Amino acid sequence: MRYGTSATYVLLEPDRLGRGAEWTVVRETVVNGAERGRGLWLRGEPGVGKTVLLEQTGRYAAAQGMRVLNVSGAEAERNLPFAALHQLRWSLWEHVDEISGPGRAVLYRALEMGDAEPAPSYTVSAATLELLVAVARRQPLLIAIDGMHWLDASSAEVLHFLQLRLAAVPLVMVATLREGALSGRDTSGVRVLDVRPLREGAEALLTERHPGAPAMTRTRILREAAGNPLALVELPSQLGAPERYGQPPLPDHLPLGERLERAFAHRAEALGPAVRAETRDLLDATAARLLAAPSMELIRAAIAAEPDTPSLAVGTLHETLGLRILEYMRTHLAERDLTPARVAAAHHISVRHLYSVLARSGVGFGEWVGTQRLDACRRELSDRPRAFERVGRSCVRPRGRDELLP
Repeated sequence: MRYGTSATYVLLEPDRLGRGAEWTVVRETVVNGAERGRGLWLRGEPGVGKTVLLEQTGRYAAAQGMRVLNVSGAEAERNLPFAALHQLRWSLWEHVDEISGPGRAVLYRALEMGDAEPAPSYTVSAATLELLVAVARRQPLLIAIDGMHWLDASSAEVLHFLQLRLAAVPLVMVATLREGALSGRDTSGVRVLDVRPLREGAEALLTERHPGAPAMTRTRILREAAGNPLALVELPSQLGAPERYGQPPLPDHLPLGERLERAFAHRAEALGPAVRAETRDLLDATAARLLAAPSMELIRAAIAAEPDTPSLAVGTLHETLGLRILEYMRTHLAERDLTPARVAAAHHISVRHLYSVLARSGVGFGEWVGTQRLDACRRELSDRPRAFERVGRSCVRPRGRDELLP
C-alpha cells in the first residue's frame, strides 16, 4: 500500500492506541460488507492516523478472505482524467474478458488504449461496475482509497456511481479524507467516521517510538502533540539527543520538522477570509508571534475551524484554549492589572473556567505569574546595568487565588 505524505506507520494494534471504538466500526463494515456492500469514510486532520487505520483495514479484510484493491489519490494527478481509476482497473484487467464487448470497449477508451474519443464518465462508471461485479462473484472485494480528497474529478465521479450501488454488490469501499474535504460531497450509502487525536493511546505510541525519554520531555511532547500520531513520532525526532533526554531544557517552541510542516502547509495556505474571521482569536497580534515559530496546537485549531466541520472546530479550539491563555499572560506579564478577571474576560470565559483550564495544564495563576516575573527580574539584573529601577516594575504583585509573592 502506498502511504500519503503524512502517514505514520504504527506497529501498535488499534486497541493499544485507544482506537477500539473506531476499529469496531471498521470491523463491522468489513464483515457485513462481504455479503452486502458497505461504504466507510475515515475523516480527520493530517497525521491523525487515517492511512494507518486504512492499512490495518486492508490486512483484516484479506484475513477474512476478501480481495483488497488499493487506490491512492495524488495531488499531482488531480487534473488527469481517470488517473486514480487506472490503478483500480489495472488490478482487475485479467478479468476484462468476463464482461460484455461494449463494456470492454469503454474501458479501453478510458484507459486510452485505442484511437477513439474518451468515453463519457457514465459509461465508464457502468463498465467499471460490471467488471467489479464479475470479480466479486468469485471473491468479495475491498476498495481501499487513500486520500480521496486528491482524486481527479473523473475518478471521483465513477467512485460516486459505485458508492450509490454498494448495496447490490459484495463490495466494501473504505476511504480516507481530510477535514474540510467533505463539503459538497454526497454521503449517501456511506458512513463518515471521524478519526480523532489519540487520548490514552498517545503515551503508548510515544513510548513505542521514543523509549527512554525522561518524564519532563514526555510530558512536553504529549502536550504539544495534542494526540496527533504524526506529531508524537516527529516532534522528538527534531530535537538533538541532549534535548530529547532533558539536557538542556526544551525550547519554548518545538521545531515541527519537514513532514509536519508539509502535512499542514497546504491547509494553512488555504485559509480564506471567512475562516480567518472565525479564528480571529488565534490570528491576532498575540498569536502571530507563536505562528512565526509554528505551534502544533495553533495550526490544528486554525485548520479545524472550517465551515463544514463546526463540531470539529469547536473541539480543537477548546483544546488550544490553555495555550492561548498562557500566551496572553506571557505577553501582558509586566502589566499591573494582569488579573484572573482580565484574562478570563479577554477569552470570553468565567474566572472559574479560567482556573479549570490552567489546572488541566498543571498551572496555577498566581504561581505562574510570580515565577515568570521573578525570572524577568533575574534577567534584568544579570543582563543590564542599573536594572534595579526596573525590578519594581517587573516584580509586581500577582493577583490570583493562588498567589505566590507576598
